[in-house]
Amino acid sequence: GTAEVPDLSRTPVVFDDLWVAARGAWAPAGISGEVPPGSLTVLAGPSGVGKTTALMVALGRLSADRGRVTCGGIDVAEFPREEWWRQIAWLPQSPVILPGTLRENVTWSAPSVTDEALEQAARATGFDEVVAQAADGWDTPIGQGGVGLSVGQRQRLALTRVLLSAEPLVVLDEPTAHLDATLEQHVLHAIDALIGQGRTVLAIAHRPALSARASHVITVESRPFTPEEAEEFTPQVPQAAEAEEAYMPALLDTLEAEVTYQ
Repeated sequence: GTAEVPDLSRTPVVFDDLWVAARGAWAPAGISGEVPPGSLTVLAGPSGVGKTTALMVALGRLSADRGRVTCGGIDVAEFPREEWWRQIAWLPQSPVILPGTLRENVTWSAPSVTDEALEQAARATGFDEVVAQAADGWDTPIGQGGVGLSVGQRQRLALTRVLLSAEPLVVLDEPTAHLDATLEQHVLHAIDALIGQGRTVLAIAHRPALSARASHVITVESRPFTPEEAEEFTPQVPQAAEAEEAYMPALLDTLEAEVTYQ
């Protein structure tokens, strides 16, 4: 795309009658709703209805078959991807964690962050508890993918990183999945902190606690193809292994360009 990207700190993202063909069905099937700046908006619905697919269209990773996702009245598919992504912090269910120290992994997006700001972000997410228990504090090494940390600790690490970043739109894919009630509270406090920074949060939610915190909830539904639609549309959503194969080179290119790792 070549369209000028609007300022996401002031411009809403809009799902405009969005349909995506997937596995013989529409998932999502005609969702509409607005993501206002400075608020928490949740995509809600059962598993398999297309919530993550809707996020991928909003991120410019997939194309809509019908409808669109817009910002400033412009289809996001018309924006240069790199410029669009420059205003978005995306936290998937499995956050990217590289071999290195806790500090290095948290400060990717803010290498010159002060110790005070680092500690403040860690308190907001509960990651300060992890650092306090680690053998060498912030200098404790961890392995590829977060080896040495639990699932909940990895999630809190990634949320701390997001808090220290500056992108106006934060996209969270089921941030409380697989967490107990105590860890879920840490995630909710982190989201409160993001909103307190004036940032916009768009999240997928299965659990009621996150939806209850949202100022806007967009319900996502799916619908089987009609026989005519089954002949017309070929699913574009790849199987998991194919999706990973397609995604990882782009991710590694981004990391190589943006992360100086020592």
